[in-house]
Amino acid sequence: MEYVYAGMWLIIGLLLIFRFGRENKIFYAAGGFFIFMGGWWLVDALIETDLFTGVWGWIFRGVMAVALILMCLAYYRSRKEDKRNNAKPEENKKPALPSGKPETSKPQEKKSHGNEQGKKES
Repeated sequence: MEYVYAGMWLIIGLLLIFRFGRENKIFYAAGGFFIFMGGWWLVDALIETDLFTGVWGWIFRGVMAVALILMCLAYYRSRKEDKRNNAKPEENKKPALPSGKPETSKPQEKKSHGNEQGKKES
């Protein structure tokens, strides 16, 4: 069963990095975190020492706690920045004309500078 967990964490980590990393930078960190978890589970399955008890278990828990706190802080900052950017839609609007009237999109008539068809050349 340890191999299933290791494979699952590795696949999730790769998906986060390669599939969702372009959407937000936090997914790169989260993907690395899951790859670390997959590696830890794989090493635990391959060697006789139990990496989830004793000093190794505390190291694993410490790394998990630090990674979770850092990812939560990064996510919170990202959401706060998104809210701040979405709260200022007025900056993207076109300014009104000095008279206060909105711009019209009517096409202007073209003025001809040459001879008109109705005139005869002399």
